[in-house]
Amino acid sequence: MMNILYVTDAWHGFSEALFNGATSINGLPSFGHVLEKIVTDGNNVDLIVINNSNSDIQLNIGLPWIKEKQIIKIVNYRQTIASKIRAAAELIACCFSAVIKKRYDFIYAHGLVAGLSIFAARFKRIPFGQRLYGTFLWDEYLKNPKTLSEYSLHKKYYDIIAYRYKKAFLLITNDGSRGDFAYDKICKDKTKFEFLYWINGVNRLNLTEEECESIYKKYNIKRPFIFYVARFDRWKNQDRILRIIRRMKDEGVNINCYFAGAVTIKSYYGEIVTLVKELDIEDRVYFLGNLNYTEISALHRLSTASLALYSVCNFTNVFHEMLANRAVTIVRRDGIVDDVIKNGENGYIVGDDDGEIINIIKNLLRSPVSNDLRQNALKTSFRYTKDWNTRINEEIALIKKFAKTK
Repeated sequence: MMNILYVTDAWHGFSEALFNGATSINGLPSFGHVLEKIVTDGNNVDLIVINNSNSDIQLNIGLPWIKEKQIIKIVNYRQTIASKIRAAAELIACCFSAVIKKRYDFIYAHGLVAGLSIFAARFKRIPFGQRLYGTFLWDEYLKNPKTLSEYSLHKKYYDIIAYRYKKAFLLITNDGSRGDFAYDKICKDKTKFEFLYWINGVNRLNLTEEECESIYKKYNIKRPFIFYVARFDRWKNQDRILRIIRRMKDEGVNINCYFAGAVTIKSYYGEIVTLVKELDIEDRVYFLGNLNYTEISALHRLSTASLALYSVCNFTNVFHEMLANRAVTIVRRDGIVDDVIKNGENGYIVGDDDGEIINIIKNLLRSPVSNDLRQNALKTSFRYTKDWNTRINEEIALIKKFAKTK
């Protein structure tokens, strides 16, 4: 049994479970699955949570395996410079206070700001690991290579902590956002910590036709439809989907669109709702909110096509879930998924031409794909991803490898 101090952002899904009474974490499974297994295995976990929203919040924990006494502190991290400085100081002080009051075997930081807990770990000589769920550094570098110059990096202090400070390990999700490139570019001394770049796991549910139809009826799904799973964030490109729907409506194509995902950027979500009205497509665009994985799986199975057209990277949880559930996958090329998807064999790879996507959907409506493509998608899933139980246990084994109790 380990005593672990989790210092973490209030990730989407986890935030709803902490503050809105949700009974499960529907979002960022690579975070939620691992935390749940660590706790339910009998380890003692305390949490310091970083609240990135612009409003103060109250605990309303719906998770049966997290108790209020485990939450040491909620640190409010606002977007103003003064607020960020105050929050950083509060976070560091809170971590020091925690390690002085209690003996911990490991400190696990999730996210860049959470990396500030490394100072408390050093003070008490506690093994420290950091977990990043992708990065935007590669995207920034493509737009301007100077962003990763030594001169520019001094402004990215949290990235310096993640990629240069000595620790047990740095684990980054291989989601196509090129955390491996960021590591190679920034880390000067590769002996300071173990670097790991892991693909997430995925659950392959064997849902019956009756189970799928039950979910179909629950949400009154109108066929035919395309399915788009993503939290509402500008780089997820829900607005592009709306313009595609409008063009297909103009061309007399009868297709509905269902969005599933948490509202993380309220201003962008507001723009999307407004755009639906402006484009006059309210009769064919629907918002399902944050669904559980079983519901997502069923809708992937039922959809004419499931799409991922994100700007930064597409080798994400959603992409793996599409393949695992035998969806007809349409994904935007990003330099990574290009090697995974073979057009017409296990899905479709597309660029930035909306007409290309419209033609694929029209063809699917005229002549639905054979079962071979869906089965090939599943075979591709097995080739690239482990099941979540295996992937979770590997991460827990990594923590045990460095924890004081080993």
